[in-house]
Amino acid sequence: MPDDFDFSQSGKRKRNKAEAPDQPLMTQVLCLLCVVITLAYFTSNAAKGTLWYTVGHFGLVSTEDIWSGRYYGLLSSFFVHLSILHIYFNMTWLWRLGGVLETTIAPWKYIIFLIGAGIVGSCSELALSGQTGAGASGVVYAIFGLLWAGRGSFAEWRSVATRQNLNLFVGWGLLCVVLTYAHIMPIANGAHWGGFAYGLAVGWIFFAPRRRPIWWLALAGLGAICVMSLFWMPWSWVWNWDQGGRKYEQKNYREALRLYERSLRTGGTVSPLKENIADCWQMIAVEAEARHDRKAMEEALTQAKKFYEEAKTAQVPKEVEPERPPRTEDLIEQIRKKAQKPPADKK
Repeated sequence: MPDDFDFSQSGKRKRNKAEAPDQPLMTQVLCLLCVVITLAYFTSNAAKGTLWYTVGHFGLVSTEDIWSGRYYGLLSSFFVHLSILHIYFNMTWLWRLGGVLETTIAPWKYIIFLIGAGIVGSCSELALSGQTGAGASGVVYAIFGLLWAGRGSFAEWRSVATRQNLNLFVGWGLLCVVLTYAHIMPIANGAHWGGFAYGLAVGWIFFAPRRRPIWWLALAGLGAICVMSLFWMPWSWVWNWDQGGRKYEQKNYREALRLYERSLRTGGTVSPLKENIADCWQMIAVEAEARHDRKAMEEALTQAKKFYEEAKTAQVPKEVEPERPPRTEDLIEQIRKKAQKPPADKK
């Protein structure tokens, strides 16, 4: 790694005044943007089509859109917060910790670190829950992780990277896990711990050179999580559901069926998924009819009927669910019409 990137080049126990700014201007701007965008998010629903509405809704990008290539959503979710307490605590810590970090390292190092923290935090949450989460908490945890790892090199870092604050961050992170899995409060635990691990790994790469290979390996592991969360998550029922819908739209019904069944096995919502599976079997039956394969058609229709009946009797949770593929009636009619057309004469 080039020496000019090394955080430790800023000098032991004092900041490098030639590199670092006197005021944390970028941190202040980030806090202001978070407040404005969050305010727009909560007040712009009645002003659809306006710039204010666009400002309020640019931050939260659906996982389906992210998997379709709108990767900016990994960073834009940083700006949107979902409650007053949410933004208050995040901005308080971002102002305090980010301000210390920004005024002790070069601005470009600060920007690169924040971008990495935002991506790792969002991807870690995406890998864990199938959502990117919302808010700056993953970045805040990353900043604290870096400050903790390098607290021995900067007096300013030691002033905020205290044992008391470490206990607070770790304790709150563990409490959030309990609250989430007790279904009391949905919290982006992946963003918290992914961001914290990123900050520690980056910090110890520079400030613990004897064990640098270990922290490079940890950082590579986080990078692998990021890549997998965007392109391959077979353990996630949300990803399997989304990919099943894409295969369904491509009329690859066998592959869609396989993905929907895996989504069901990995914890997907029972009733809609069984309806999706029934849709696939119904379309497979239509394809068999077009091939004049009566046996395959009857077997597929039997499966379709079975899953439609199971879908009706399954209990559907009240939580918000991902969009399902379109209903099949129109597609069935189109395929039947195509099957009824006589084959074109060969020349």
